[in-house]
Amino acid sequence: MKSTTPLRCCATIIEIATVAIVVSVLAVFVVPVIDEAHGSAEQQAAIQNSLAAHEPTVDLNADGDVIAFQVLLSDFSDGDLAVVSQIPTLETLDLWLCPKITDAGLQSLCGAAGLKTLQIDSKLVTVDGIEFIGQIVSLEELILAGVPVNDAGVAALGNLTNLNTLSLEGAHITDASLETLARLPNLKHLILVKTDVSEQALKRFRHARPDCRVFI
Repeated sequence: MKSTTPLRCCATIIEIATVAIVVSVLAVFVVPVIDEAHGSAEQQAAIQNSLAAHEPTVDLNADGDVIAFQVLLSDFSDGDLAVVSQIPTLETLDLWLCPKITDAGLQSLCGAAGLKTLQIDSKLVTVDGIEFIGQIVSLEELILAGVPVNDAGVAALGNLTNLNTLSLEGAHITDASLETLARLPNLKHLILVKTDVSEQALKRFRHARPDCRVFI
């Protein structure tokens, strides 16, 4: 008979306990905000278990409300995002390496009035999805990693006047995008690693916005 080492048993116990904690937090703080459209208690429990399966990191404020939701390397879907977007106290949403997120999922975030930090990493997002992001005027930090952003996408972010930090690493943008970004009054940190903006455009941007630090 193949034996199980004490170390492996401990790891299994810790993993089970971690999942149990996540399920408990989701049951108390996420499921109650799911509206009646999601149906019976059994259906709500299924949603709860589905979210827990992604092993999210959830942060709470002093009142015990969910303020941050993070998922890493997951098949987190548009349906999952639609549920999480209904958390009224959500301030930070980090979906790192979640390649199944599409424009439809981002549309559900339009009502997230208190969202301050958003990180999306999916190649399935198009300009339409970025336009939905551009409606979240409360955003202060936006990281678009792996998202095929172009000049039209940057133009869609023009209403994010509270934006302090923007990462467009690997974006397919030209010098025209810097003219748009220069008009964001609170922008202080701009990441343009692996983009094709010219040195001349960067000089013009830095001259117009000496208060904004550019990383290339």
